[in-house]
Amino acid sequence: MCCFPGKDARLYVFRLSMLKRGLEERQLVRTKCDSRENKLEKTKGCHLYSINTHHGSELRIVAAIRNKLLLITRKQPRPNGMGTLAATTDSPVDQFQYIQEICLCETPVVMALVDGPTGENDNMICVAYKHQFDLINESTGDAYRLHHVDANRVNFVAAIDVYEDGEAGLLLCYNYICSYKKVCPFNGSTPMIQSNTSDFHFSWNQMPNAIVCAFPYILAFTTDSIEIRLVVNGNLVYTAVVPELQLTASRSDIYFVSSAPVNSASNCSSRDTSSQSSPQTPTGYEMPVFPSPLGDGKPHIATKHVIE
Repeated sequence: MCCFPGKDARLYVFRLSMLKRGLEERQLVRTKCDSRENKLEKTKGCHLYSINTHHGSELRIVAAIRNKLLLITRKQPRPNGMGTLAATTDSPVDQFQYIQEICLCETPVVMALVDGPTGENDNMICVAYKHQFDLINESTGDAYRLHHVDANRVNFVAAIDVYEDGEAGLLLCYNYICSYKKVCPFNGSTPMIQSNTSDFHFSWNQMPNAIVCAFPYILAFTTDSIEIRLVVNGNLVYTAVVPELQLTASRSDIYFVSSAPVNSASNCSSRDTSSQSSPQTPTGYEMPVFPSPLGDGKPHIATKHVIE
């Protein structure tokens, strides 16, 4: 899925098999004309979108068109008469359906979809605008204040949904701050948002341009460094110096471009600015290594980079 920028921006959906075939045929660039059969027409003017990261039964998408939110889901394939799934249609666009529209009082600059504990009328959308983060009930469109930012200038970076034992929480990232808020299950039609002993916050050493959660780590991408911390308490694990850094993708693995390879790092012995109330983490970590997403049993470094 991608979004072409501009006043005529729309969401476009592609099958991976088609993209793979294009690469094999050396079709490295696709224009709007090449992609006219792949656009979700109702998303015209979209400036921001979000996809649920923990979808089990269905894929959910929310697209922001100024102050209007458009909720979209992917249809589940139906079995044919022989008990197998019916063949997919030629156009991937036909697999998506529009659920409803929600109007906000302001234009959002950050969004995240949050799965409810049951998935039945308790899913939520976290949006950030002005000086606040709000939770929107997907079913009713009602808005609830989640967090107010007490600062003259606010640079919203991300809202990241995380889950523990089926319960949702949100990492609200703005300026140098990352604040964790636990979102309790709905009480009737209203989410229970209250101060919790598990809530905490920490500060980054540099203001990030993008943030990625790769549990148990959270990574901040600045203009010249990657800062890696623990999700559970925000303690610094590793800092890598990466000149002219830009994050490109982080859906299943993490890719970024840089003018040079990762060439230096620092541990958390002198630069950790975590919340003083957080449990302390031993210093001297090396670059975190993650299990391979390919299932080949080989460890993979958490970040892969492409040199310009």
